[in-house]
Formats: sequence, structure tokens, C-alpha cells
Amino acid sequence: MPHYVTDKNPYKRRFDSQFAQTLEATKATLQEMGWAIKEEKDPGIYERAWKLEDPSIEHVLIFTEYNKSNFFVHSKNTVINAYIRENKSGSCDVELRYLSVTTHFFKEFFTYRNDKLINKIYKSIEEKLQKSET
Repeated sequence: MPHYVTDKNPYKRRFDSQFAQTLEATKATLQEMGWAIKEEKDPGIYERAWKLEDPSIEHVLIFTEYNKSNFFVHSKNTVINAYIRENKSGSCDVELRYLSVTTHFFKEFFTYRNDKLINKIYKSIEEKLQKSET
């Protein structure tokens, strides 16, 4: 199963913070919520149509390991990608992409939404950024 999640139904939120602070808050939040960070990559590798207007702007795509759950008749694998992009104004956009693959016998079902989880992640990132400002 791929670790890269396409931008089907991505969640986006802007934070008024520096890139390094936003990156650390996002990674800490994901790890605290049980998502192991697999790797960080340049988004340009995966998003061919996308390119920055200003190459000095920082950006990164974070991949998590799959969280696996096995049940009696099905299994569920979930993964999150976090795409963090600095803006010219000094703020940062955090785009979260969620994918859940549920296998039931010989069929696979894909889900790209989990509002409750993503809102919880954004809230934690915001709290961490507020703590770092004080």
C-alpha cells in the first residue's frame, strides 16, 4: 500500500507561526497521537503539477507509518500525510491528508475523511504553537 496520499479531500488550515515551529508542533502532535513518522520528503517529488513561485519558501511532506487494526472479518490500515508550506506573509499552511483502507474478505474500501481525528490534530497543533509563543 502506498504511503503517499493524493490530495482527495485534503484538510487545510493556516497558522500564524514560523515554519520551524509549525513543523515541530505537527510532528510532536502526530507522534503523541500514535502516528510514527516514517519520513520527510520534498513535496515536488510526488506533486508534479505543483511548483513554488519562490524557491526560498520552505515546504515539506511528512509521511506516517500505517496504523494497522485487525478484526475478526476485516482489517483496517490508516495513514496520514502532513504537507506543511510556508507563506510569504510568514504564516504556514498545514494540509492533512487521511487515508483508511478497510479490507473485508476480498474487497477494499477507501476512505479519505475523518473529521473528528483531523480536527483533534489541528487543535493540538494550535495549542502547541500557542505554548511556544509564550
